[in-house]
Amino acid sequence: DHILGRGAEIHSDDAGLQEVIDNFKKVNKFDTRLKEYVLQLFLFGVQVLPVAARQSDGRVKLNYIDPQQIEDVIAHPNDPTEFWALVTRPMEGLPGWTDGNIPRRVYRIIREDSGYVDGRKIITPRYHDRLVTAEQAQLEPWESVMLQHYGLSAYTGSTFYFRVNAVSNQPFGSSDSQRITYWITQFEEALLSAADRENSSGYWFTDIKMIGAQPEQVRQRTTELKRQPPPRGGINVHNDREEADIKQPSASSGSVDVLNALFNYTWGGLGFPRHWYVQGDQTNRSTAQEQDEPVEKTLQSDQDSVKEMITMIITFVRDQAIIAGVPGVGEEFKVILPEIASRNLEKLGKALKDLTETLDKAIGKKLISTETARELWAKLVVELGFEVDPKEEAKKIENEEPEEPVTFNQLTGQVHPDADIGAAPTIEAATQIAVAKVNLGQSIDGSASIQDEINEAVRLAQAEMKLNGRH
Repeated sequence: DHILGRGAEIHSDDAGLQEVIDNFKKVNKFDTRLKEYVLQLFLFGVQVLPVAARQSDGRVKLNYIDPQQIEDVIAHPNDPTEFWALVTRPMEGLPGWTDGNIPRRVYRIIREDSGYVDGRKIITPRYHDRLVTAEQAQLEPWESVMLQHYGLSAYTGSTFYFRVNAVSNQPFGSSDSQRITYWITQFEEALLSAADRENSSGYWFTDIKMIGAQPEQVRQRTTELKRQPPPRGGINVHNDREEADIKQPSASSGSVDVLNALFNYTWGGLGFPRHWYVQGDQTNRSTAQEQDEPVEKTLQSDQDSVKEMITMIITFVRDQAIIAGVPGVGEEFKVILPEIASRNLEKLGKALKDLTETLDKAIGKKLISTETARELWAKLVVELGFEVDPKEEAKKIENEEPEEPVTFNQLTGQVHPDADIGAAPTIEAATQIAVAKVNLGQSIDGSASIQDEINEAVRLAQAEMKLNGRH
């Protein structure tokens, strides 16, 4: 839910490409099945989606292979991090309408057609930098040898292969829950044992002690009590040779601390804090917000993996349409996923204001360049969910019409006391006006801070001098 939310938006400004994308989503029920794909990716650690591309119009149809059917994932002979093909197990004993048996199949993993080097010859790709099927790709010599090993002369088909929680040369991914599977079992057994002990502690029984009685007397008395036990609130009369007592099991109900430790260790293994599992008794809003930030980073990383998966699928859909010669199909599109968490605009706004003021001072003291300041500022703006290209912004600023500075006279209706001085305005004069304005309740920039008014008055005085041609 946090990763995908209400779904992914796939948008292109190009009408032709958008039509191709919309048709693909409709044919494959992509909006519905995307949630299943995301669940399967992190539950099994891998996602296998075979494809069929129609030659006439490049229409792409997705299929699915259960990870249990994977027999092997084959890497490139010269690069163990480049996974090239996927082999599925043969299947026997299937229903008659499926021909009963399915032989071993070998799929080429979808990748860009980039060509290869064969000795001194450079084999150029058929569709440069396009994601292609096995039939469209320029196959390398070793692929034919590999296919012969499996008794095939050509690939069975083409497939997407995605994995998570794996190192670079690890062919199979792993489930998110794999790291905590053992501890889930331990926690479940401990919790069930504690529940059994708690239930047993509510049981009770009557203990009858007969002093000096023979075995036959004990059996006879037992029979009498079973046949006619004392009624609730009744009277049981006996001599000093018999004692009755109510007994309860004394088994310990287990340590709550142990259960809490298992709970934290188990679910903490996924990187989520305790209060995410309806256990908010040991936190407050402040600590919860601080604990949420690392979780949001983890979820953001997972969301990036999902975005990469969607982007590759849609790129393949686009490339197949272009290869098929569909007219008017553009290149650019965007995959938009929901925000992982609502942003603290108040906190970010204050940070942005403080950074802006700091950078302004640093530029004034020649500590950093304007270009570097723009880059630093842009990095913080990204936290607001808006990307800014500092170089592009600099070009836009240069092309903008310069605004006429607002003068002190225009703002206050008064002549600045330094207007007749050929030098820069004095801070003392600006301070006098700023303090006077605040005392009269006539804030210049909407702030009640005298220091802010002083800064604003100085800025306006400098603008006045610049407008009058004096610096």
